Amino acid sequence: MFRVVCPPLLCLIVFAGCGETRLPVRQETVDPAVPETAGSGGAAPMNLSADRGEEPSLPPGHPPVSAAEGGMPSAPPASNSLQLKVPDGWKAVEPRDGIIRADLEFALPKAEGDKDDGRLTVMAARGSIEMNIERWRGQFEDLEDKPVEQLDLSGTKVTLVDFSGTYNEQQAMMGPVVKRPGYRMLAAIIEKPEGMLFVKGYGPVNTMAAHADEFRAFVESLATSAE
Repeated sequence: MFRVVCPPLLCLIVFAGCGETRLPVRQETVDPAVPETAGSGGAAPMNLSADRGEEPSLPPGHPPVSAAEGGMPSAPPASNSLQLKVPDGWKAVEPRDGIIRADLEFALPKAEGDKDDGRLTVMAARGSIEMNIERWRGQFEDLEDKPVEQLDLSGTKVTLVDFSGTYNEQQAMMGPVVKRPGYRMLAAIIEKPEGMLFVKGYGPVNTMAAHADEFRAFVESLATSAE
């Protein structure tokens, strides 16, 4: 039914089947040694270690990245594994270098009439849930937000947010801020035993609406993954 490849820190399992969500997913084998690029149809290796070496100075309001501040430990135990369902059509790409580099990134194909694809990242998280939600809110102008949703999925707590407006995107620490009107962010904070995970997707409103159900199924697959 599925194949397993075990990276040094975490096992990433991508398998096919539509049992719970009825959304199309694809079967792939993850090669931890060779990252995939856009359009390859493969999944990049996911190494969710929070030990990223020296980090640049963070912008005001960004949550702390020290494990002592109550976030992710320096390195998750080697026995941890994640089961991950990747919706058909999502394109694994090399994670961008930014303020903090993500561990896994996908391009979400743009909807008809939209100029840009959506972007989704997965990474280990630090800082409090409330602090990170407020940080995400602060990235929008003319904000329209839905109530924060709290889920309990097989004992795993998940916090979901849904923001729309003009998104102020900054891809690098000292890089320019690009205003993107008509954008929507779907984000989740997953409280795993080994630490928190962020799943953050954003893009044009119509594009994100087209992928909203896939986003939720993707989050559920991470939240309910077995060790």
